[in-house]
Amino acid sequence: MALLWAFPDQDSLEYFNLTQDENTIHLDGTVILCMDQRPARVNYRIECAPGWTTRHALITQDYDGQTRTLDIRVDQARRWFADEQPIAFATGLTDIDLSVTPSTNLLPIRRFKLNIAEAQEVTAVWVRFPSLTIEPLHQRYTRVDEQIYQYEGLSTGFRALLEVDDFAYVIRYGDFWQRVSAG
Repeated sequence: MALLWAFPDQDSLEYFNLTQDENTIHLDGTVILCMDQRPARVNYRIECAPGWTTRHALITQDYDGQTRTLDIRVDQARRWFADEQPIAFATGLTDIDLSVTPSTNLLPIRRFKLNIAEAQEVTAVWVRFPSLTIEPLHQRYTRVDEQIYQYEGLSTGFRALLEVDDFAYVIRYGDFWQRVSAG
């Protein structure tokens, strides 16, 4: 499934594509945006197991005249590594969250399969841009109705309503991202 999201207030666009077979799910995206009033491009490819748990993420960022790559891997014991260095806080975690895209919200939503009025908390491995720093991000997803989830970044105090379609792809992410095309 290919999608195009826009974040008009930030002059940002994202092309996203999800592919899957019986063994692997791939989330691929290219985000064109302004960060600190400078143009930037972020390409990412996230590989997940069939249960929507992260296995690998390769991120390339072009920003401020520099190209930087971050290679995040998760081994069978759920130990996380960034550029082959252990991410100590991440052992046992299941999700990656890239701060520049609504696509990674798909992972916990698909995995939790919440009923209306149910909530689930999770800690994600949060990649922040443009610094490419990695932090824990404690989150809560509450299913409000068939197509609305309340997202809360419990570590940050951030809240937004996520409108999703029948396949949990984001249609609207608060006042930020809005899907403009799907195919």
